Amino acid sequence: MRRSAKRSEKERETEHKCDSIMNSDHAYVRSWLEEVLGDAVPSFEMSEEGMEAIGELARASRDRERRMAVVDEVRRRQAAEYAAEADRMAKGLAEIGVAPEQVSVGCIDSIYHCTHAICD
Repeated sequence: MRRSAKRSEKERETEHKCDSIMNSDHAYVRSWLEEVLGDAVPSFEMSEEGMEAIGELARASRDRERRMAVVDEVRRRQAAEYAAEADRMAKGLAEIGVAPEQVSVGCIDSIYHCTHAICD
């Protein structure tokens, strides 16, 4: 009798741990679905397989969002660097009395490489 009581206690402990994990996964999945769908989150089955599949999708989606945020930041910095370089070149052209729109792209490219060769 004691053995079955102990076993059922262990089973209850295991079941409690599983429920706790499922509730944690459910909260993670639910928060992701709310981010993606807003208030239109449909009800869904909380099976272990379903939670695992949706959880993997949520993690992959959030990982991709983080990677895209890094790419966006790099692009913003590059754009700022290009704008600063364009301003620098326009000032250099203005110093010699030439408007940027009077110069061909090939000429600007040559000036860019020459100035970097001299300044670096």
